[in-house]
Amino acid sequence: MKMKTFIGLVATFSLVTATANANWVCNIANKRGQHWTFTAPDQAGAETMAKNACDANSINPENCNPTCYDNGVAAGRWHCVVSNLKGQHWSFTAPTQDQASALAKNACDANSINPNNCNPSCLPE
Repeated sequence: MKMKTFIGLVATFSLVTATANANWVCNIANKRGQHWTFTAPDQAGAETMAKNACDANSINPENCNPTCYDNGVAAGRWHCVVSNLKGQHWSFTAPTQDQASALAKNACDANSINPNNCNPSCLPE
């Protein structure tokens, strides 16, 4: 009985660990032919980033429908995206949130009239 319980706990823990480390990828394109790819630890996170980028660059956001899949790769880095008011977008990954955010912010600041409008959005991958 104890062995069955132990095996059940190990199996459950393995499933939870695999799910927690999942890495979702979402691809999206608009009718203009612009394409974006975003990753996040869960489908909702990747889908939201993809949809936001496409919606911001499309005449009809209803045409923005991401295609997502779990690539099975363990998570372990941060992904930050940022846009300026000119419609330019940057996406950076780094081992820490601070590093990825700084890369995104610096790129946006250097290409923006008002750097206060550059606010990266970050998620762990």
